Amino acid sequence: MQYPLFTDKMNHLFPLNLLIMLLAIIAAAYVLRCLARIFAQTFKAEDYCWREVFRGY
Repeated sequence: MQYPLFTDKMNHLFPLNLLIMLLAIIAAAYVLRCLARIFAQTFKAEDYCWREVFRGY
């Protein structure tokens, strides 16, 4: 059985739920980008450069 993807659990917070979900998506995207950079540096011959992993752009 597959459960529904859409939910109404945050509807009572209406103006804030948009901001909360936007911040959650941005945070998840940043974590995913950092993990991808760590993964890419794993296969390089050089040592890890942690400053490059967490830099903005």
